[in-house]
Amino acid sequence: MSRLCNPSAPPGMKFLYLVFAVFLLVSLAAPALGGPKEPCGGRCVKKCDKDEVASSTYDCKFLCCTRPKKRQ
Repeated sequence: MSRLCNPSAPPGMKFLYLVFAVFLLVSLAAPALGGPKEPCGGRCVKKCDKDEVASSTYDCKFLCCTRPKKRQ
């Protein structure tokens, strides 16, 4: 049965093991960037108008455009 990190492995393979291990640790420690998002409360289009705010939602293929709330 072979070991995961063979001590007689070439230096290049040891480097790849190290890079892969660091990548796994960082990906597990990072917060979920693609977490659940709210549905679009506006309209789904490729380009928003000047007076609209663009955001990304799970139910829009491109952008979700909403009008900013009026200040009182």
